[in-house]
Amino acid sequence: MADIGFQPYPGAEAAAAWFQKYAADAAAALRKLVRRADLQMWITTDSFEDVLAFYRRLGQEQRQFAEGFLPNLRAKSGRGVEAAHVIFDGEASPVASKDYVSIQRPVIVSFEPLVVHEFTQIARYLVKQ
Repeated sequence: MADIGFQPYPGAEAAAAWFQKYAADAAAALRKLVRRADLQMWITTDSFEDVLAFYRRLGQEQRQFAEGFLPNLRAKSGRGVEAAHVIFDGEASPVASKDYVSIQRPVIVSFEPLVVHEFTQIARYLVKQ
């Protein structure tokens, strides 16, 4: 896998206590499914489109995968959720990829009770060799 020179989105952070717990829970859940998977997550107040444009420079945008689950997220949250993936390793989809970023706005922490934060979330998924 080629080094793409990955960097977190400028100004993105992970310091908020609610987000640290959310990110830790998501990473633990992922590692139960894929032991060598690493998940790093950040949030920013910048728009979904600005974040997506930043990562498009590093890989191939793939919105079709997100289109499969967006109607459910929108219906359950009552929000206009946006999501996309940018794949860095040349694979056709996030399912096959071992290196991609998932971008979503807003951050949906839970549905019951409904907890939504108006941030753009960046999640980098990387399977370690």
